[in-house]
Amino acid sequence: GGVRSQEYMLAVALAVDGVQRPLRPAVAVAKPVVAVRMAGETESASSGDGSAVFVASFSHVKSSLSTFLKFWLMGGCGVDGWSGTGELEAKHMPSGTAASIRVDVEEGTVALVASSAGGNPPLGEYSTALLDELHALASTEEAAPTDRLCFPPEAVDSVRLAAWAACAPQAQGGNTSPETEFDRFLKSLK
Repeated sequence: GGVRSQEYMLAVALAVDGVQRPLRPAVAVAKPVVAVRMAGETESASSGDGSAVFVASFSHVKSSLSTFLKFWLMGGCGVDGWSGTGELEAKHMPSGTAASIRVDVEEGTVALVASSAGGNPPLGEYSTALLDELHALASTEEAAPTDRLCFPPEAVDSVRLAAWAACAPQAQGGNTSPETEFDRFLKSLK
């Protein structure tokens, strides 16, 4: 299937522990994480400076996801040049790009936050690897949906394009606007 609209995603209900809950759509923005809220929600888990590369909103996130992601970072996360530097922080050498993974169990979100995203291919590769890992965890057949570290996998699918756009190269030349390649592509479709 393709990407579903937010209206459709809100209409979908999941049975988790026998309780019907609406599936919240994933949110992806290039603004400070504290600005990423849905109606009635409190501030998203955020400390320090940075912009969200993506914020995936799941129906549930288990607290052990943080531990799993720490081990994933220690293992090299599968992306050349990236290595874990702290709890859920990583740094790319030689570019010096730093990024943080924010897991909010209460809100059911996983965010990737970086000090600079636009025009950053290494960050784009890292966000893709993280999204691939989250998708694998959310869709594994080895555990029931309620036992998975995060669920559903559609939460990941709905933020992939936005994560790519957040890291897309900035326009070059005399144009000083923060327009990305993705922005220009969208304009070309009109």
